Amino acid sequence: TTCPLNDGHDYPFELDYRDAYAYATETFHQICTDSPDVRVCIEYKWNDPRTRCLLASAGETALFCTSVGVPNLGVTLDFGHSILAGERPAQAVALLHRAGRLFYLHLNDNDRNWDWDMLPGAFNLIEMVEFFYYLKELGYTEDWYAYDIMSKEVDTYETFEAAVRITRKVEELTEKIDPQRMHQLLKRRDPVASLRFLYDTVF
Repeated sequence: TTCPLNDGHDYPFELDYRDAYAYATETFHQICTDSPDVRVCIEYKWNDPRTRCLLASAGETALFCTSVGVPNLGVTLDFGHSILAGERPAQAVALLHRAGRLFYLHLNDNDRNWDWDMLPGAFNLIEMVEFFYYLKELGYTEDWYAYDIMSKEVDTYETFEAAVRITRKVEELTEKIDPQRMHQLLKRRDPVASLRFLYDTVF
């Protein structure tokens, strides 16, 4: 997986976007055709260190991967990056799955102000439960998770052990959701009924 953060811009009229996409297409096409048995993943991010990265959202990255025209180019969906891009991570899961480009996941969390790489579920628990619900519904159950988190002033081993335990707990919470009942609620598009159901049965 690669996160091409420097491929972006800071100012209007700084970058020829056509050239940038052309160079990126040429680069990733060469990488993927040289190693067709290797799945190459692009991890998108809204900004940092540039004020705007070239591939900044799930939709932009899915479209770019499709335009390159090779089957082994896909997307790493980083939960925290999705939050910072103003996305619903579960919606990003559905979109990338529909495009056939959901290749890899990074689990973490943040306060929606910066990419702090915090423990999963620290701030956005209900979005994380929805995220795992859609992963299960769409069949991403035997694939890899990775943790893009920082231990900072606490023990690194304990931090990652906690991350795994939290992930398993979120999976347990997700298992409590009756798919048939949730499907009915989603068809109704009644968030009051959906939240009542979730807080009665999951949390």
